Amino acid sequence: MHLSLLFLCAWATAAAWAQPKEWAVDRGQSQITYRGYHPAHSWTGTSRDVRGAVWFDPERPGLTRVRIWAPVESFSSDNDNRDSNMLLVVEADRYPEVRFESDSVAILTWDGQRGQWRVSGRLQFHGQSRPISALVDVLRTAEGLYAKGGFRILLSHFGVRRPRLLLLPIRDELDIRFEILVRRPA
Repeated sequence: MHLSLLFLCAWATAAAWAQPKEWAVDRGQSQITYRGYHPAHSWTGTSRDVRGAVWFDPERPGLTRVRIWAPVESFSSDNDNRDSNMLLVVEADRYPEVRFESDSVAILTWDGQRGQWRVSGRLQFHGQSRPISALVDVLRTAEGLYAKGGFRILLSHFGVRRPRLLLLPIRDELDIRFEILVRRPA
């Protein structure tokens, strides 16, 4: 009886130590960018107010989990008129954040310092949740983990009414790019 209790305590302690640790997003070194298109021009909007965390174990990177979000109002295209119109179109007062939470991480290449991962999960935007998958270049540095990648969304998949300029709507596609630095836990 005492031996089995000792074994159970040792197993529980080992399992607790084996859990991935939380690495916090460095809000000063991270950004999410969207690129929109119209026949007359294209533009870029950027948020530098990225928040969230990554749960990462260097010994088992396939167990990595990601939770990232940004306030919709934090995206700026350096055009106040366009930005205020964007906030109306995406109903930022009702849906103030864009969020991503991973379901799985597939390690395509990884040498312990750098590699490429496929991160899949759900993107929540404009009151809708849709599956997405992104190829992510990951670099482990002395500071933490640096991740860079992108994916494409369709505004129609999220129920967003496309604004018009010169009687023509913007394209349905938005290209999303991200550069995220997560800091090593203390």
